[in-house]
Amino acid sequence: MENNNKWGILIIAGLLLGLFFLSKKSNPAQAYYEPTWEPQPLPPEPVKFRPIAAPPAAASEGHRYRNSETWDIEWNPDGLPSKVTIHRDAVQT
Repeated sequence: MENNNKWGILIIAGLLLGLFFLSKKSNPAQAYYEPTWEPQPLPPEPVKFRPIAAPPAAASEGHRYRNSETWDIEWNPDGLPSKVTIHRDAVQT
């Protein structure tokens, strides 16, 4: 029985001794962040997005819009609107 205990203690001591020497060999963890890259400079001018196809200029030159509206509001005795009527006059020429 004593022989079994001796081998177990020697194996555990060997593992602990191996871990001790292994930890001495490895580098300790850094306590702060140290970037290893440098930021790239911005491009000289911003990126401009252009539409693939522009609408024809002649189609938008002749159009005129006119829009006018009036509101008729009827109030109830509590001071809240009871009926709202909107009259619109919108014309595209």
